[in-house]
Amino acid sequence: MEKFSLDREWKFFNGDIKIPETGTHTDYYMASKAGGARGAASPDFDKSNWETVNIPHDWAVYNKFEEKWGPSQGYKARGKGWYSKRFRLDESDRGKQILIEFEGISTYSAIYLNGSVIGRNFCGYNSFTVDATDMAVYGEDINDLVVFVDATAVEGWWYEGAGIYRHVNLYKKNQLHIAHWGVFVHPEKKSADVWDAITETTIENTSYETKEFILKSYILDAENNVVGKDEKSFTVDGGDTAEIRQNILTYSPLLWDIDTPNLYRMVSELYEGETLTDKQVNTFGFRTIEIDPDNGFFLNGRRVPLYGTCNHQDHAGVGVAVPDSVNEYRIKLLKEMG
Repeated sequence: MEKFSLDREWKFFNGDIKIPETGTHTDYYMASKAGGARGAASPDFDKSNWETVNIPHDWAVYNKFEEKWGPSQGYKARGKGWYSKRFRLDESDRGKQILIEFEGISTYSAIYLNGSVIGRNFCGYNSFTVDATDMAVYGEDINDLVVFVDATAVEGWWYEGAGIYRHVNLYKKNQLHIAHWGVFVHPEKKSADVWDAITETTIENTSYETKEFILKSYILDAENNVVGKDEKSFTVDGGDTAEIRQNILTYSPLLWDIDTPNLYRMVSELYEGETLTDKQVNTFGFRTIEIDPDNGFFLNGRRVPLYGTCNHQDHAGVGVAVPDSVNEYRIKLLKEMG
């Protein structure tokens, strides 16, 4: 798997762009075909005069203050907007699975690639991916990724912003690969010294052929020492998935705790024969959690009182497109508050 950021140098238009009126049979016929999107979603639409922006981006925070929009939305208009990003894929990428991940768009969105709809999303708070494989072009051809955002929908009584306000990533995967978000590690304490790092992995085969594979999973500590491992062999049919469960024993791991947040890495390697076809690394910690109705919350057997704040995701003057460094600063303040 290869991961690339698509955050830089998007074109943006604040407002809606009406689709040209259609009258002739040819207009209707061509608009219904793959790649036949009309208006701003078309690769042929001139977007050269649109504003250049970087993602994460919240266009609402730049709009003027107007009393009619009320305090819940920060006295800011939201409305509709269009984004466009053009990029190339290597000829060697042909045949791979191409995924585009949007970590957050406020609010409703339609995703187009090269004039065809490849996905829609209807919530401003979830991450989602779209499969661009079938509509992508390669080599010297340029891919035209267009996102229409309708931020008129209201999901809360707080400032929600407008636009692609979290990161955008592109993934390239071989036909035999670990599925996106396909590794789940949930450690269980078996005894005083023994933990079972239960790992569930989804293997995906986007080819037409049955594939034999070996899944090697191992745990690394902070010093890159292997502290647990397991290996399994399976087959998966073409166009199908396989769910693999592994029980990986680990002895006397350092526990994750509030002031000692010890973390480990689960390395998942997928082999077809001797060839490594995919690899993922996921961070996790060993800890126990218990909630008792009479005595409250326990972390690693120790009672911990819980305190909370009414802390929304937006930040004053920044909107919802909050830089990672600001979130780190806010978490630091919360920790200092207890």
